[in-house]
Amino acid sequence: MMSFFRQHWHLLGFGFLFNFGSSFGQSFFISEFNPQLKEAFNLTDGGLGTLYGLATLCSSLMLPFTGRLIDDWPLARYSLLVLAGLLVGVLMMATSFHWLMLIPTIFLLRQCGQGLSTHVYVTSIAR
Repeated sequence: MMSFFRQHWHLLGFGFLFNFGSSFGQSFFISEFNPQLKEAFNLTDGGLGTLYGLATLCSSLMLPFTGRLIDDWPLARYSLLVLAGLLVGVLMMATSFHWLMLIPTIFLLRQCGQGLSTHVYVTSIAR
């Protein structure tokens, strides 16, 4: 078992980092900022929940199309694209100034964070 870890430490580290990166799109992480989002954008619980639900639904509908690209593209290019999308989502969250910006922001966080980051590490380690 230890020889496996020594031989494949780089792949296991890659998987760990993508697993950690998926946290930015996970429900538990986004929900930590619900009070600040509601206050900053003057949203009710239902309003924020609707935006979150809409962005999550759109992300889940796109996942079969964006997820299968891992089979056609080199892993490095696909991984960098997922990380770039996650970075854009995080930066959009930090600089959003209108509640309508939350829809693409949460979409990117859910798509590239929870959806594709998880997909990248599970698929790459399973292979």
